[in-house]
Amino acid sequence: MRPGHFVAGDQYNHYSLLRTIEDSLNLLPLTNNDRFAQPMNEFWQEELV
Repeated sequence: MRPGHFVAGDQYNHYSLLRTIEDSLNLLPLTNNDRFAQPMNEFWQEELV
């Protein structure tokens, strides 16, 4: 998660959360609702390797 205060630029719903979990675990979508949902990627920082 990002440290400190953060305001999301997009709107999300429970399908967005499901899509985020599916993406992180490399799972296929359960329904078209989560297949086309916006994943909540902006809440996490990209790790520098």
